[in-house]
Amino acid sequence: FSGHGGHWAGMGRSLLEAEPAFARAVDAWDRALRPYVPFRLRDLLESAEGGAALDRIDVLQPALTGLAIALARQWESWGVRASAVVGHSSGEIAAAHVAGCISLDDAARMACARGAVVRELAPPGAMALVARPARDVEDELARGDGRITVAGANSPAMTVVSGDTDAVEEWVAQQGERGVFARRLRVEFASHGP
Repeated sequence: FSGHGGHWAGMGRSLLEAEPAFARAVDAWDRALRPYVPFRLRDLLESAEGGAALDRIDVLQPALTGLAIALARQWESWGVRASAVVGHSSGEIAAAHVAGCISLDDAARMACARGAVVRELAPPGAMALVARPARDVEDELARGDGRITVAGANSPAMTVVSGDTDAVEEWVAQQGERGVFARRLRVEFASHGP
């Protein structure tokens, strides 16, 4: 279960319309969210304006957690059952619930609290995804001024960096000039780094 950064307006909408198991899981998540937030995941997925709300971290964190849980329930309805799960960042909450370690209500409470704390306390910054191995990125950044660090290794060939906004944007542009895929993630803070 991934963290945030790859979200888009309309994500999950076709599953919500076509797949009863997915829709039931979204509705269950909305009931679990009710004590903590004034929005419903179903409304975000169905609404054309829902994408703008996802730019707020206190909306995005619980929305993505609920979406991840609903996707897992959809896979289960197709007969796909994970024997192990792993989560990164906010995806850890979804993984803990799907693994049976925490209740749906606890997952909702944690996702909402995490989003609220990050919104209130996170200093400004940026994150980016680059199609390079983490070790190569670490070696390159070690020669820099320390304003960017590796924030995560999403796969053997995909790495996330975080740091100062200007430094991240400049670094992403440099990667592009070298012909390397890199893009800034839709976040306004630098998670998983100093």
